[in-house]
Amino acid sequence: MALDNRIDYIGIRTRASKLPIIQVDIDLSNHCNYDCSYCGPWFNGGTTEWCDYKKLVSFLESVLLQNPETIIFLQLKGGEPTQWPDLNKFLEVISTYDNIYVGIITNLSRTKRFWQEINYSRVTRVMASFHAAQADTTQFLENAKVLWDHSDSIAISLLLLMDKPYFEKISDLKNRLENLEHPYDKLTRVTSPVRVLLPNDTVTQYS
Repeated sequence: MALDNRIDYIGIRTRASKLPIIQVDIDLSNHCNYDCSYCGPWFNGGTTEWCDYKKLVSFLESVLLQNPETIIFLQLKGGEPTQWPDLNKFLEVISTYDNIYVGIITNLSRTKRFWQEINYSRVTRVMASFHAAQADTTQFLENAKVLWDHSDSIAISLLLLMDKPYFEKISDLKNRLENLEHPYDKLTRVTSPVRVLLPNDTVTQYS
């Protein structure tokens, strides 16, 4: 079935706020340590420059200048945003702004230490995708546990990309999630299978 040009907006409930929210999504680059076929060079070609974090801060400041009574939710995408060399510098600067919050869309492939030490003061959401062809299942689980340790302040989503040749690996991850020790067994509540819409059958349309 051919895809049309519609863009469907998916609303996500946020913490109660009396201020309007502006969501800004930014692709920091197309650099990624994975090379998933369904992403392609637009997201993993490694041909673009990384975003200049100072310019990004200036942009956000200009948005706030024009909309002072506003909350900005900035969603960092890629490529793989946790590969951004200036991520820690950026989060350190943003931590001084009370009305800027950050979300990260990630493959969760960095080390456990990375996720333990990241500055969570402004990070309020992490969406982690399991790309079965390249992901290390144990590492993904250990990093998901670290995110759960911060679940009092961040929203977590674990998205399982339904890559057809690796369905057994995806099923194994689901089973291991269900058998984690308490409280990490609750991670199953934030886990979802995700369809990847392609014009062929390379990725299974499980729902």
